[in-house]
Amino acid sequence: MHAGVARESFRYPVVARQKRSLDSVRTANLQWARKFGLIPSQQALVKIEAIQIEQMAAAVYPEASKQVLALCTDLLLWFFISDDQYDERALGADPMRMEQITNDFMQVLRKGISISETPSPLSRALMDLRSRVHSQVPPTWYARFVADMELYFQGCLTESKDRASGHTPEFEEYRTIRRASVGTYPCFDLIELSLGIFLPEPLEDTPLLTLLRDVSTDIVAWVNDVVSYPKESAHSDPHNLVSVLITECGISLADSVKKTVELHNEQMVQFERLASEFLSNKPPAWAARYIEALRSWMRGVFDWSFQSGRYSNDYVRLSLQDSEDLVGPG
Repeated sequence: MHAGVARESFRYPVVARQKRSLDSVRTANLQWARKFGLIPSQQALVKIEAIQIEQMAAAVYPEASKQVLALCTDLLLWFFISDDQYDERALGADPMRMEQITNDFMQVLRKGISISETPSPLSRALMDLRSRVHSQVPPTWYARFVADMELYFQGCLTESKDRASGHTPEFEEYRTIRRASVGTYPCFDLIELSLGIFLPEPLEDTPLLTLLRDVSTDIVAWVNDVVSYPKESAHSDPHNLVSVLITECGISLADSVKKTVELHNEQMVQFERLASEFLSNKPPAWAARYIEALRSWMRGVFDWSFQSGRYSNDYVRLSLQDSEDLVGPG
């Protein structure tokens, strides 16, 4: 159970999943993280091992080749380490510094170079990820990926401004922020790489597809908000649907968790309705595979969330002790 809720309370589709050996993926991921200075201490290693990022990557990208799975695993770890730098430290309530950092990340993604003469560990790691992604995708896809990464950074910056001002957003405002800061859109872009297909651009020309990605994002965000509530409340972070509903509706923690699960399940019903509509109206050849991949992404995150040590009491304790700076000069 997480935050007092059983996993059986969540509604999820059954997805096919191949069993694959992940020992080499895990070893390569740790080597990559060490290479770029993302494991500066034994405590950092304990946290990274607790995440079990290779398990998540294999679950959300089940059709990825070995090379693509390695790339996706490294990028997912980059997201988690980056998130912890914002959520667990004073940096998360310093919008001016956050903007400098995210501007540097965007420079890396756009041009492959850092603004700083001494790039941070996270900037150097992102340069590597950028090179590996850029070399195997069409320009139009990469432009969308960069735009989706920028949206993620904008969400993180908005959260930073809220922390600095002590503002707790209301539901509709929070959903907009969370759709950005949860970081799913660039991760959904990588689905195409894992399937060996690239969707037509712009995505807005396929409205149902855009809606499916939005609803999938809500589903991932709401289950994450339930399992991460103890971690985020330990850092007094208001950016969690459970916290938002407690404040906005004046309800108890238990009722807020229950309401969050209800909203999650409503969106799952909405996803299946939209998927059925999309597939019943002369869908493009890639539609069924992409929709199934979105299901795998949602179900994979859900299963991983209940087995990963990232949301355990031990992880929270280590986070409260952690002060290593991975966004400062390297």
